Amino acid sequence: MAGVDETRSSERIPTAVEAQYEIHESMKGSFPFSDRKLTSNVIDISSTGCAILANVYIPKNVLLNMEINGTLFFPDDPQHVIKTTARVCNSRNISKDTYRLGVFFEKITKEDRDAIRHFVDGFERRKEKRVSLEPPNPPPAQG
Repeated sequence: MAGVDETRSSERIPTAVEAQYEIHESMKGSFPFSDRKLTSNVIDISSTGCAILANVYIPKNVLLNMEINGTLFFPDDPQHVIKTTARVCNSRNISKDTYRLGVFFEKITKEDRDAIRHFVDGFERRKEKRVSLEPPNPPPAQG
């Protein structure tokens, strides 16, 4: 499929978790909202990046300090927060005051990356066709 998907190193799966983010210290002052922490929904994720719905435009190559709710990825630790430095790879206006940001995780702990990868792998396995142990229907009689 042409478009964004072909540049991804890992397949993303749909999700609905909350993320908070702010402009990275190295870029503070470049944006009118750079002194605020923003909250958005993560709409898909992989071990290498995610997409979020934002209500502000953030251009390509901007670094973000992100905190992603880790509940889905760390079921035994529902308070876990995934902390990452992420780079905006694309930013698309999808409706009035709503932007879809595709971000790449520049810095993330191995533990957090592995937890996301494990979650994605489990989701991928669930998408596979289930095997039936019942014999198939016999072919129609010829006659």
